[in-house]
Amino acid sequence: MVFQLTDGGPSDDDGVANGVIADPGAPGVPIFAISVSPSSQSAAQGLSATYTLSVPLTTSLTVGIPTISLSVSGLPTGTTASFAPASGTPPFTSTLTITTPSSQPIGTLTFTITASGGGATRSTTVTLTVIDITPPTTTAMATVDGAAYTFGTFTNKDVTVTLSCADNPGGSGCKEMWLSTGPVPSTPSTPYKGPITITAEGTTFVCFRSQDYAGNVESTKCVQVKIDKTPPEAFLQFDPATKDVAVFGRDLLSSVSPGPVSPTSVVPTDEGKAELRTYKVIDQAENSLQLVVKVKKKGNEVKAQVLSLRYNDGPILTAQRNSIKFEFALNKDGMLKELTQKMEIGTGKAKRQVEAKFEAKKNQTVIREGAGPETKVVKPGLVLLRMATDKGMLSIDFDGIGFASALRSEGLIATFSATTC
Repeated sequence: MVFQLTDGGPSDDDGVANGVIADPGAPGVPIFAISVSPSSQSAAQGLSATYTLSVPLTTSLTVGIPTISLSVSGLPTGTTASFAPASGTPPFTSTLTITTPSSQPIGTLTFTITASGGGATRSTTVTLTVIDITPPTTTAMATVDGAAYTFGTFTNKDVTVTLSCADNPGGSGCKEMWLSTGPVPSTPSTPYKGPITITAEGTTFVCFRSQDYAGNVESTKCVQVKIDKTPPEAFLQFDPATKDVAVFGRDLLSSVSPGPVSPTSVVPTDEGKAELRTYKVIDQAENSLQLVVKVKKKGNEVKAQVLSLRYNDGPILTAQRNSIKFEFALNKDGMLKELTQKMEIGTGKAKRQVEAKFEAKKNQTVIREGAGPETKVVKPGLVLLRMATDKGMLSIDFDGIGFASALRSEGLIATFSATTC
C-alpha cells in the first residue's frame, strides 16, 4: 500500500502550504512496470535488431518517483547491447539495440531485460533469431600428375579439378555443390560428386557454385583449364636482315614465342664449309619440336636442308628429301636489290619445286611452280617462301598460304600440292 499525505495549505494550523509527502510503501514494492515491443526479432549474423521498452508508472504519484536503470543479461560472447536512454524517470521509453558478431551461430537467443530503481526491479524477456544470409564459398584446386596446376596456364597433360565448400562461421553449413564444363562459361547444374579430370585440348571452362542449408546460393564462378598436347611446328625462310636462313615456330593452341628461334647448337661440318644447326621450338605447354638443319653460306648465296625432326621425346624422324637455296643482290645502301628463292621437296614424280624472284625496281615478287605460265603468281612487294613442317612432313607456302591456294585465288589452275609423302 502506498500512502500520500497532503498539506492543508494556508487554512491548516501552521497557515503554510508545505506540499505533498509521499511514501512509496513497503521497500521493494515497485511502482512501475516494464514492457517491450516487439518481443521477438530476427537479424542476420553481424547485424543488429532493435526493441522499444516502455516503463510506465503503476501509481498515481507525481512526486518522489525514483530513477529507473535498465540492463540486459544473457548475452553470448561477442554480442553487445545498448539502451537509449539507459535510465529515466517513469513514465519513459528506451530503445534497446542488440548487435551480434558475424561469427554468431544461427539460432534463437533469449535475453532478460531488467528495470531497477527505488529498491524494486521489474524484468521481461525478449528473443532474437540469428539467421544466415551469407552464401557459402566454393574453392577450386587442380593438379597435374599430383603437382599443383595454376588455372589459366597451358599444360600438355590431363588436369584433375577438385572442389571444396566452406560456409561462413556459425552459418548453416554447405548443402550441395554444382559444376559445369565446356568451351564457354555456363550455369553449373551437375551435382558435384568428386574430382573431375579434364582431358580435352584447348580451353575448358569449369564453372561452379554452392548452396547452404539456409538456401543461400553462391554466385557462379569459373576457372579456365588449358591443355595443349600437340607439339608445335616450324618453318624456314630467308631473313632479309641477316641475309641468312631463319627458323620460326608456330602453334595453334598455346602459341610460341614470336620472332626467329636461335639455334641451341651450331656444329661445323664439311671441313668447315657448312654448319649443322639444331633448333628447338617450345610452346607454352612445354611441347617441343627439334630440327636439325644443314646450312652452307658462300658470298651472296645461302643453301639449307632440313635433316631431321623430333617431336617431344619421340623418335628422330629423317626429313624427306628437300633443299633450300637463296641468292641475293644488294644495292649500295645494303638493301635488297634482287632475291631468288628456290625450294624443293620430294623426288621423282612426287618432286615439287617452287621458285620466287623479287625485284626491288618493280617492287614485286613472281612466284611459280615448275616452268608453266599457268602456275605463276605475281605479288606486290617482297614475298618470302617458307618451308614448313607438318606432323613430320614438309610443305612449301608463302605468307602462310599454300601455293595451290594462291593459284586458286588468282583464278589459275592449281598443279602444286604443298605437302608430299
